[in-house]
Amino acid sequence: MDNKKFELFRLFSTPVLKGELDLDSKELLKVRNHIKKEKYIPSGSNKATYQSKNLYVLDNLPFLKQKILNTLNIFKNDVYKFNNTNITMTTSWSVKVEPESESIYHNHSNSLFSGVYYVDTDNKTSEISFNSFPIHKVISPSTLDPTEPTLDNSHIWSFKPKNNMIIFFPSYLYHKIEKNFSKKTRYSIAFNFMPYGVTGNSDSILNLKNNFR
Repeated sequence: MDNKKFELFRLFSTPVLKGELDLDSKELLKVRNHIKKEKYIPSGSNKATYQSKNLYVLDNLPFLKQKILNTLNIFKNDVYKFNNTNITMTTSWSVKVEPESESIYHNHSNSLFSGVYYVDTDNKTSEISFNSFPIHKVISPSTLDPTEPTLDNSHIWSFKPKNNMIIFFPSYLYHKIEKNFSKKTRYSIAFNFMPYGVTGNSDSILNLKNNFR
């Protein structure tokens, strides 16, 4: 086949941004010590994963919060081209995953963008996996047998966390924490973002004020 006769359009793709924050060892230790002192509760219907009772943990870590907001601007402006949209952080919470624990697939409601920053991991720490649920509900993944996994044919894609790694993704995207095969507890900080300001017009106008902490 002459590939020059064809043009590929990857319609309606779901961008996921992965990078690394430039915290030094002292800053990372400060973050680690802080979130380990948080009070934790079971994380909904997840399997033995825990989240902080405090839903604004980054308010106590302003140096980290600012670095995360700087990264948000890359995702918002450079990837989505939402340069004229005002977006604010709504919630932030720490996550604790003990050995042999995992979460279920879930997404984040009342949110546009979400993200995770990894604080305490090792080479056996559980991965984060993203799932294209609508596609594999049409045809069972076991029916399909690609010769190699690619972003176009995979219904699950996983990332191995490491300290200082950060991931941003649209909040509708389903994801889970895979089983933690490490002997140490895995710690991370998750966060959500929403637009604010006046949107729409006439009888459909909406003014979301930036009253978040």
